[in-house]
Amino acid sequence: MPSRGLVIAIEDYPLSDGSLAAKIDGAADAGARFAEWLTGVKGIRPENIFVCSDGGSYPATAQRFGVERERILDAVMELVKQGQDTTEELFVFFSGHGFTFQDAPNRRAVAVLVAGDFATASDSGTKCLDLVEAQTKLWNILGGRNHYYFIDACRNVLNEGDIELIPFGRKLGRTAQRGLPDRFTLYSSKFGEPADIESPFAGALLDGLHGKGRAKGYTPAGDLFVSFPLLKKYVEARMEGRKIDETKDASGDGFILQIQPVPTYKCTIRVAGAGPTDEFEARLGVVGQPGFIDKQKFTGPLFELPYSPGDLTLNLYQNNTRLDRVDPPIGALLDFYDECTAVFRQPTGGLESATFEGPQTASFTAPPELTVRAMNLNTGGITMIEGGSTRSLHEGTWEFSVLERGSSIAKRVNDVVGGEDLSFDLPPAGADPVRGSIVSA
Repeated sequence: MPSRGLVIAIEDYPLSDGSLAAKIDGAADAGARFAEWLTGVKGIRPENIFVCSDGGSYPATAQRFGVERERILDAVMELVKQGQDTTEELFVFFSGHGFTFQDAPNRRAVAVLVAGDFATASDSGTKCLDLVEAQTKLWNILGGRNHYYFIDACRNVLNEGDIELIPFGRKLGRTAQRGLPDRFTLYSSKFGEPADIESPFAGALLDGLHGKGRAKGYTPAGDLFVSFPLLKKYVEARMEGRKIDETKDASGDGFILQIQPVPTYKCTIRVAGAGPTDEFEARLGVVGQPGFIDKQKFTGPLFELPYSPGDLTLNLYQNNTRLDRVDPPIGALLDFYDECTAVFRQPTGGLESATFEGPQTASFTAPPELTVRAMNLNTGGITMIEGGSTRSLHEGTWEFSVLERGSSIAKRVNDVVGGEDLSFDLPPAGADPVRGSIVSA
């Protein structure tokens, strides 16, 4: 049986009285990228994708509807008409305004999605959709194996005195005859909390659905899958400290996508201070299996070590002496579920202990809000430049890591030449005022 998708992406709320933001930048594009994942990765035929969006680029044969409440209900009805008892999996993505509604203190609040024709809370209860009601109808009437919902919307609480909702108002037909699906829902915000207008949720979700990082893992049979529990953890780790939420009405594990064949990644190993004839041995181990060690020898300061994703360990030896790993530092995770880079250092007697020759560059001053970690890749020497302070650097190849609250927000390698100045722009860091700052040397 084919799978199907429902994409509701509402960027503009032109009738809003100001109680809701009139525009959600990026919502339409997020919907289009989700549809691209449906067709390009899941292999869903475009005509099996039902789109309610006020922007974005979608396949020509996708079925298009408006973003008003009644047009969204039209899309749901058409989905059921074409897919009842013939839909293997359903994927629903919503990006727009939302809230939770509680009509009595002793009842649990339900999630509500806001359609594009919403104006004010007092008169637009007829322009909203009860998510749980819609989910229940699709669960009971569409049928299938798995239903997945990804909801990027606010979940702050309104009560009976704020808005008066109306029921679904559409009869979708008989009960499904070919089983009732497991249902999984991932929210971009916790219960009772608003979502960020510029939330990283959609980007993290799409990366996870494509199989990046630890959104994927192995089954007991050794197959590699993106699964709902791992996807949730991956997305939350990308949410810059904000918590997200989930609900599951399921007995299964929610295997969303099999990664097949299992990819081969490479870890770029750099040895600071190494010469072209220096010999090393990389030892790649498997966590929990101390007897399994893959040893590979190489010569020179740079080596690319291939591996399949997994819970792995990496150590580097020279003449049976283990080298210090300086980036990421010991205690930080070197993650082998994507491509990675590891920098090791030959013993130099401590930070900044190597002797430098040659002229110095101009003074390097870190911005007041940030710390810069500069490592000379020729010698292994490390210079920490605290925010607002100035240090002098010697010529050579340097790796600069810009730190904000201990986390790296920018990294690059530059050749520092005596007598020249070095600068590079920082990328945006959330809503931090450092946007547009310059690190100059």
